[in-house]
Amino acid sequence: MAYKVIQVGTGGQGRAWCQRFLPPNVADGLVEVVAAVDVNEAALVNAQEALGVPPEKCYTDLQRAFDETPADFCTIVTPPAFHEAVVDVALAHDMHILSEKPIADTLEGAVRIAEKVKRAGKKMGVTMSHRFDQDKTTLRQELRSGRNGQLDYLVCRFTCNMRNFGDWGAHFRHTMKDALMIEGSVHHLDILADLAGAKCDTIYAQTWNPSWGEYGGDSQGLVTMHFENGVR
Repeated sequence: MAYKVIQVGTGGQGRAWCQRFLPPNVADGLVEVVAAVDVNEAALVNAQEALGVPPEKCYTDLQRAFDETPADFCTIVTPPAFHEAVVDVALAHDMHILSEKPIADTLEGAVRIAEKVKRAGKKMGVTMSHRFDQDKTTLRQELRSGRNGQLDYLVCRFTCNMRNFGDWGAHFRHTMKDALMIEGSVHHLDILADLAGAKCDTIYAQTWNPSWGEYGGDSQGLVTMHFENGVR
């Protein structure tokens, strides 16, 4: 029996969920997309065309969508600042949650969400999937094999030419406080923790925005991590 899901966010990254990520799970009978929500009505066509969601089950009103559509869980593919509001509605309707990274746009928001989900007795997953890419998996296996001796330290560099406003897709990334850490490097920090094979014990970061960076927050940074097993 397929799990019933409400897809929240069908434009931007949500379009990729509609067109690429969810269709295989629909095809194999794992999930059934019973409704879709987006504040931009034009973006709902992605759910209609790629997932077969009927127009009457496509909403611009989040509360109405959940009130009118029983489901087992919801997906959250919205800008991080709006995650907590969707979590609140989902938990009020006794649903589990699968969310795009990060959990929230602030540490305080992430803590609140974690506490709310725990109190509600529901499950919430966050899609930190880059560590499962084939190249990262191959590197992880090589490091774990011991053929190269004991792992001492790792170095990761993330760089891309997205200095002009709009280069990084959705405009919220250019106006939010910490686009680099929250929207970008969250993946790379997770990959480093996976390759290190331990949880991060201490972390130190400096972030800034260069004079040519068209961002409201910081877009460059240096991060030092120390893991519980001694790897740096």
